[in-house]
Amino acid sequence: MASSECAIINTAAADKNLQAEAKNWDAQKKKLAAASLFNLALGGKMAADLVPQGQQMAGAIKSNPMLVAKVGSHLEAVKCLGGITVGTAKVITSVPSVFSAADMQVKLPTSSAEVATATDALN
Repeated sequence: MASSECAIINTAAADKNLQAEAKNWDAQKKKLAAASLFNLALGGKMAADLVPQGQQMAGAIKSNPMLVAKVGSHLEAVKCLGGITVGTAKVITSVPSVFSAADMQVKLPTSSAEVATATDALN
């Protein structure tokens, strides 16, 4: 996630108009928002879990002359996973004011092994 995207989300989350609107969310909108935040956090945890594995694989690729040509794309993928992890953490720390305004307590995943919440069933 690009820092410019995080900045947009941070600005929106701090917007008093959005917080005022959140106070009027109905139960359905609250469920959808909570499920969406849970799923975002879960994706961030999954990405974070993959980074060390990707780094180990990159090390193994470097030691095999037959695979050296693949190192660059593999390292780029690991870098992207790291960006997803950092960006997700920034978003999750910026939105509590909106959920607080909606008088919501949102459960976030504690492990990447948790199951995502199906948001299509909430519509």
